[in-house]
Parts: sequence; structure tokens; C-alpha cells
Amino acid sequence: MAKIGLVSHLIYGALSDKIGRRPVFMFGAIFTIAFGVPMFMLINTGAIIMVIVAVALSLLFSHDPIFAVEASWFSEQFPANVRSSGISLGYNGASVIAGLLPIIATGMFGAFGWIGPALMFSALGVVSTCCAFAMRETAPAVLDRNGRNANTERSLAA
Repeated sequence: MAKIGLVSHLIYGALSDKIGRRPVFMFGAIFTIAFGVPMFMLINTGAIIMVIVAVALSLLFSHDPIFAVEASWFSEQFPANVRSSGISLGYNGASVIAGLLPIIATGMFGAFGWIGPALMFSALGVVSTCCAFAMRETAPAVLDRNGRNANTERSLAA
């Protein structure tokens, strides 16, 4: 699966340069929403092939499109003079929350069974989708195609 991820990250990254960061990220976020319950249903079959299919689909269509573009897209949200600090603050702040998710998922599993973590997985897709709508597009090819110079767009964020 790691070999597939190496290739898919490159494909999603190249695609984000052509069509934009937001559409690629949104694809992964919306897939996350839709696949939460089916993924856990596949895992709950207990059949090793179904577990592998669930994990592979989740990585390929949820994880990979999001992670392939987030480093460039998130850091491009900040002007160059504060980019490192801005992305570091966001990354580390999110890590505090993300670090608690396994504990929360375990508690939800204890209270609601497998549907609790499945709905939490989908809810994280909803949060990602809402954030993506609020963020501006930064892919230079898309900005040029829309008649906006990437440097002008970045200077507006300052």
C-alpha cells in the first residue's frame, strides 16, 4: 500500500497544480464523509481481504488527496514573511486536537459501538470540507487562468 501511496501523492500533487488545490482536497474530504460508515462495515466483516480493501480505499481516496496538497496549500495561505510561523502554529495546534482523537474514538466505540468512530471519521470530513470552502485557492495555474497573478493574490493576504 505504501508503494501505491507514493505514486498517488505525486498524481494528486500534479493534479492540484493543474486544477487547483481546493478541488483535490475537497475530493478527499467528501470521500471521507461518504466512506466513514462503509469503511467500518467492511472492516467489521472480519475478512482480511475486506479489511485490506477498506484501508486501501481510505488511504487512496481520503488520505492521499488531502495530504498530497495540504503542505503547499496550507502554507500558501500565509504571506512569505510569516509563512513558517503561520503554518507551524496551525500544524502544532491541530496536533493537540488530533492527538486526542484515538482516545475519543475509543470512548465513542465503548458508548455506541463501531458506528461512533465511523461517524467521527465522517464528521472530520465535514470539518475539512467546511475549512476548504473558507480557504482561498493558491495554485498558480488556476490563479493565472482566472486572470489573477499569483503574486498579487499572495500580497492580498499580507
